[in-house]
Amino acid sequence: MHWKIKALPHNKVKVPNSENFLSETNNRYGFVGGLSYDYPLKNVFYVGVELLYAQKGFKEDFNFTNNIGEPLKEGTTDSNYSYLSIPLKYGYTFGKKIRLNVNHAIVPSILISAKIKTFSVEDLEMVTYRNTDLPDRIDLAILAEIGCNYKLNEQFLLCPSITYTHSVTNFANKNYMVGSKVRHWGAIFSLGFKYTLRNK
Repeated sequence: MHWKIKALPHNKVKVPNSENFLSETNNRYGFVGGLSYDYPLKNVFYVGVELLYAQKGFKEDFNFTNNIGEPLKEGTTDSNYSYLSIPLKYGYTFGKKIRLNVNHAIVPSILISAKIKTFSVEDLEMVTYRNTDLPDRIDLAILAEIGCNYKLNEQFLLCPSITYTHSVTNFANKNYMVGSKVRHWGAIFSLGFKYTLRNK
């Protein structure tokens, strides 16, 4: 059995373009960190669960002009979302000194914070809104991950990995980004440590 502390400084997450909203968006770089627990099954297979704090979101560039096309103001809006995520994993591993891992997971998440930094309608000044109650609070994603375990000693392992996640649920609704289809997706680059619990 293994415990892993998982943290990364740059989680590349993007909300893709919708059918009729957010014509172009940029990635938000955030943080994902938490704990994971892996339980080995027979042969090379195992199951696992993680408890993660995950930052997601997107940026959008704006250029405002008057009615004759003269520039008034330009800037970038930030839409930042924080989730508590619980990936439920199934994977297999192979190798000796360096063991390769391939994981698949279903990732339910609950929204714990939504902060939007945008331009006010009145004077185009930058304002910040906290809209945690407006987006859909529950997100469901799928995950694919490849990584390795490098054995430092009998109980500690170094565990770098690359993960791709993609939400299958739309967090827009009748009260938030009406008529849009927006989903979180992105790549996660992580470095963690595992500690092996030995059965006596």
